[in-house]
Amino acid sequence: RGNGDVEVAFSPPLRRESSVVMFSPTPRESSESSGKGGFAGGLSRSSAIGSEESLRLSAISSLKKRGATGRSTDRYLKVSGSEGLKHFSPYLAESGAGAQGKALRSERDLPSHLHGAPDKESTRVALAMFQNMSRYASQNFEPSDSQVDRSAALNLPRRFYLLSNLYRWLLALAIGLTMGVVTFVMYTVMQVLIGLKLSTTQAFISEGETPAAISFFVGVGLLLAVGATVPVSFFQPIAAGSGIAEMKVYLNGIHIPGLLRLSTFATKAFSLCCSISSGLVVGTAGPYVHLGAIVGGGIGSLGSNKFKFKLNKGHVDFQSKFAHRSFVTIGIAAGIATIFTAPIGGVLIAYEDCGSFYLASTKMFWQCFLATCSGVFLNQILTLVYQRGRIDHFDTTDYTRAFALYDDLTANYAAVYRYSWWEVISFAVMGALAGLAGSLFVNLHMRVHKFRGRFIPATAPWKRAAEVLAIASVTLALAISLCYFSPCEPLPENIRDYPMTEVVEVSDPEDATNSSALVQVSNPNINQLWCPNGTYSAYGTLFMQPAGMSLKEILHLGETVDIQNQFTWEALLAYMCMVYAFLILTYGCSIAGGTMVPLLTMGSAYGRLCAKIVTLALGAMGQDQAAQNISYATYAVIGAASLQSGASRMTLSIAVLVMETCGALELTIPLMITIFFAKIVGDWTGTGLYDAYIALKGVPYLPEDEISYEQKMVSEKLDVQEIMTSDLVCLPPVPTIGRVVQVLKTCKHSAFPVLEEEREEGEEGEEGEKE
Repeated sequence: RGNGDVEVAFSPPLRRESSVVMFSPTPRESSESSGKGGFAGGLSRSSAIGSEESLRLSAISSLKKRGATGRSTDRYLKVSGSEGLKHFSPYLAESGAGAQGKALRSERDLPSHLHGAPDKESTRVALAMFQNMSRYASQNFEPSDSQVDRSAALNLPRRFYLLSNLYRWLLALAIGLTMGVVTFVMYTVMQVLIGLKLSTTQAFISEGETPAAISFFVGVGLLLAVGATVPVSFFQPIAAGSGIAEMKVYLNGIHIPGLLRLSTFATKAFSLCCSISSGLVVGTAGPYVHLGAIVGGGIGSLGSNKFKFKLNKGHVDFQSKFAHRSFVTIGIAAGIATIFTAPIGGVLIAYEDCGSFYLASTKMFWQCFLATCSGVFLNQILTLVYQRGRIDHFDTTDYTRAFALYDDLTANYAAVYRYSWWEVISFAVMGALAGLAGSLFVNLHMRVHKFRGRFIPATAPWKRAAEVLAIASVTLALAISLCYFSPCEPLPENIRDYPMTEVVEVSDPEDATNSSALVQVSNPNINQLWCPNGTYSAYGTLFMQPAGMSLKEILHLGETVDIQNQFTWEALLAYMCMVYAFLILTYGCSIAGGTMVPLLTMGSAYGRLCAKIVTLALGAMGQDQAAQNISYATYAVIGAASLQSGASRMTLSIAVLVMETCGALELTIPLMITIFFAKIVGDWTGTGLYDAYIALKGVPYLPEDEISYEQKMVSEKLDVQEIMTSDLVCLPPVPTIGRVVQVLKTCKHSAFPVLEEEREEGEEGEEGEKE
């Protein structure tokens, strides 16, 4: 897949020993293990065993013999030399190609010409880039349909199919309930750790022990960062990051070893709790996609390969890859829905960002919705019980939305979220700028990740752990420094009208008779820190806490009293730049963490800044009434959705998710317009974050034709014979043990065509094959 100019898929590179992957149909001289004719399914690796001379056969010569000159691709590939690598993928370095090319034995092992590449240097670069593909194997999600299956189905009673359908619905319900419990436990642990860290730091500050406060804040953060990186770096590297790109690849037919193991779940859950609590700039949403997939796959399979047990002895259809993929998708929807309390948004994210065209089933859609609703409902009940300490007479309608400071009755969103018709133009401009910022974010992050893969590989766990500690040290030190040197702003005059404001009377130490008392006003959403009474820390309200908590305050602080200008220009700009820079550095290192919440937080700060700019512009134009009607909360919500869409390229799912989590139903049209412009500009200027990760890892993933016009163009102009091999390793229906052992020893892939050879009477030497 290219950077907008070309889109050609190749197989893994040639090797001298064992399995040999051919890039185009090439005739073989003699090989007892290879079949005659046939084709390799999809983009899976197909092997052929042959001599060293056969490895050096030119792919282009065989194409010419069969009349396939490859004009349909040559005309779109006009680069040569080291620039070819950038043309294939803008996120792979030229030096990385040389490093990967070391696996190739020598220049003479390379084919003289790779179909689609204009010279041998481009061939070398392309082979090196696609060498990572050998780590992946495809998996068949098609339902099994053979004579053996049909014979077995003839003996199955009607009750079997009835129970099978019922069990699927029950398993979907079980997946949702399980994710509700998992989310409640993990979220509670994170809140407890964050509360202890912040409250203790505040206590040291109140006692005037500044060195102790700074040391405690940084020290505890580093300790939690160690807990986040050690299990990932040394035991389960697959648990790093968010897992969205990996799940997108898995659901579209590529197997990734260790992705859905129980040990991966434990590692990712523990690392996520520590990384969020430490203060690192990462989010919770992406890892819940991975965690939900593991829960869905495990419950759907009714067993565990790790502990060697299976519960569904009589319903073997649940063990198929087709059924397993369905339950994994249900788990993804439940995971994202429970952490965001957004049942509809969870289903849409599972389909839009992770699913494939194989999942277009109404029944599957409703099973996902059952899982998300049940998971969110159970999470709400458990949270209310935990907060109130009892289970009688609780009301789930009092539960606060994921990105809200207050419940719906207190917030009165219908009055807060307002806009005028002309502001739609401002929203469109915001979306276009957010698309540019999102593309820049992806480009810079891919450069950092490319550098990380070259100098801090996953095979060096000590380096990976040291990188996390270095990033955590700088992040925590910068955050506490900004809080310490933060300017102090006076508290709003109507601070007592703010929800959750506490007024405490304390005695004056200078008054011996205690005839007078000092009134101390505090609000948990406004941090005082080192500022005197009657003021608050302008930066501390944002920098002292994780991105998820800051997001709530940027979106909603002051909306109940119609006070919108709580945050200064400097505070918003500094916070947005810091999160932007450290998210580029932190995401992708050896900890569990995503980008969705930090991107939403940056976007909300960006929206508030845009609201300030529009207000100033209207004031300069003499439109004071219009300036007063500007809703900062509206711009914050619009900005959050636009920047998230600009980086990830999510559209409908992120719009619905923001509406559910922020209560912004009134902003449906502005959200869709803004997201539309963000995606259009983002696609025009670069690749989405998760697609860039897939391209960087060399996964043989192809986008949908309806989304990529280039993929549709190439698929219509290229023939299968131009990218598939005609020599492949086959197995007969009843092979000998020796042949099976030989094939497994000489091939790295695990899928083999089963062909039955027949010799027709009267035609000596001719063979016919039927699959």
